[in-house]
Amino acid sequence: MYREYRELIVHHLAASGLPATEHLASAVVALFDGVFIQWYLDPEGVDMQKIFESVVSGLESFGPPGAVQKKGSAKGRAKARRPGEPLPGTGPTGGS
Repeated sequence: MYREYRELIVHHLAASGLPATEHLASAVVALFDGVFIQWYLDPEGVDMQKIFESVVSGLESFGPPGAVQKKGSAKGRAKARRPGEPLPGTGPTGGS
């Protein structure tokens, strides 16, 4: 499961013109695992959208100016899922 997440993150980082390494992808997965646990335990106290936007802004500092924004704004792309809700493309009707 985590291998696919890391591969997907590496793919999107590379497509956005950002450094795409397995190590960075692992760090992003670890970061969001921790944030998800916090959100799961205190959904009203954790703003997933703001955290996602902050991470995207931080990652942009590693790449050429505006690299991520060229592909589209981070705002509105990520929607918080409820516990147990599958990732897009992994439910019974899509993905592997």
